[in-house]
Amino acid sequence: MFTAYNNFMFHFELEAQKLHFEQKLLAVKDITEKAAITEDTLRQLLSQFRDHIAKRDIPEIKKFIASYVEKVIVYEKHLEVIFKLPVVDLAYGDEGSRTPVRR
Repeated sequence: MFTAYNNFMFHFELEAQKLHFEQKLLAVKDITEKAAITEDTLRQLLSQFRDHIAKRDIPEIKKFIASYVEKVIVYEKHLEVIFKLPVVDLAYGDEGSRTPVRR
């Protein structure tokens, strides 16, 4: 049997949990919106390797493929390239388990 005080505390705890989850949901929505990869972002990534492709630098091309290409699907009249992109934790600015390398 709930007393008025117990009922109030139960309601208060539920409201606190609701607020907590609403804040988490807003944070996730914000991160998701920032994580959208645009065509410009992809073009910038690909332009970094343009010189290696033009020079036919096979070791660098292999590194690029290993790092950014998930699979290539070849059709009779066209092909599709499925890219894999490194996951960046936008909430904290780190790159997860990847080690950033400067060139």
